[in-house]
Amino acid sequence: ARERLREALGLAGAHVVLEDEPSAVDVQMLRDAEPVAVLVALEPSIEDALEALEPAFNMPGVTVIFDEAELTVRREGWEAQRWVRHLAAKLHGHAD
Repeated sequence: ARERLREALGLAGAHVVLEDEPSAVDVQMLRDAEPVAVLVALEPSIEDALEALEPAFNMPGVTVIFDEAELTVRREGWEAQRWVRHLAAKLHGHAD
């Protein structure tokens, strides 16, 4: 899922400031990266780590986007292109 998300972010015109497993990131590290948006690939194994990062998800001016990791891997063709457009709209603050 990570490679797919990285590719989608590139196509959406995003500049990645931090990429890591949620368990390897703490709230201060995320704040220090000064993200405009946070994209999280959801999977059961990261639930506890996400709970610890919740204060960072409430930072003013930060868009938080959750995506199911399983769906990320399965998207192909038109569906993948549509999702990139949706992601770009969210990242750039446009209506979807």
